[in-house]
Amino acid sequence: MKIGYVRVSTGDQNPDLQISSLKQAGCKRIFTDTGKSGGLHSRRELDKCLASLKVGNELGQRGVGFRSLPESIDTETAGGRLVFHMMGRWPSSSGH
Repeated sequence: MKIGYVRVSTGDQNPDLQISSLKQAGCKRIFTDTGKSGGLHSRRELDKCLASLKVGNELGQRGVGFRSLPESIDTETAGGRLVFHMMGRWPSSSGH
């Protein structure tokens, strides 16, 4: 089953377009955080989303794929896994 996660950073933003895109991509369950900054460490709906996934430590080891619709990343394809892997190893702009 495909599940989705939506986050909008302010209460003024409307998540409907993101939700519609996820439904169109086949998501049957969608978790939504509204008014959550990207810098916050705890996002209640993201935590629920991750908890709903298969038991295990790492997403890939759980057999969980990842898709980012805006960036066209899909870890269920070889190219998507490569891009995702490279992004994870890319140094941050602050050098950390």
